[in-house]
Amino acid sequence: MDILEIAAQLVWPSYLSMWSALNFYGLTEQVPMTLFFITTRRPKTIMLLGVECVFHNISKDRFFGYQKTNALNIAEREKAVIDSLYFLDKLPFDEVEKAFIFRKFDVKKLVDYGFRMRSKALLKRLGYLMEKHRLLDKSSKFRLLKCIGEGFSLLDPKGSKKGKYNKEWMLVINR
Repeated sequence: MDILEIAAQLVWPSYLSMWSALNFYGLTEQVPMTLFFITTRRPKTIMLLGVECVFHNISKDRFFGYQKTNALNIAEREKAVIDSLYFLDKLPFDEVEKAFIFRKFDVKKLVDYGFRMRSKALLKRLGYLMEKHRLLDKSSKFRLLKCIGEGFSLLDPKGSKKGKYNKEWMLVINR
């Protein structure tokens, strides 16, 4: 049993996601020093063999889009991207954006998973990044723009509150 499988057994149910899964699928070159998991349990951080394992809490209706491989549940590519956008305040923005550059996912599934999360800020970031990297068809763009709401959100929640205002996606482009 490797460290991923051990960590996954410590908090159940859980699945490997976010930057860790993006790296697993080759959607980023940087190897995270932390293992990121999604769980329906209380959030917690565990040190395991010198590696930080962070379990982020998500509601049961947002706990989907993963597959079982051996003794480990891992997010599908699309869900790893969506979870990363949902928890973007916990990750380096540049590493999440790289997933859009590599384009190794099903675009329709990515949009559908975005809607299932019911987060307007996530949909704004998703639409903006998909359009920026030429992944957004007209139908998906229309669906996303219809559901993003009125107020502005920060593209990078860890960034400055100042930046250029993108009125189409209702984002402050603070990168």
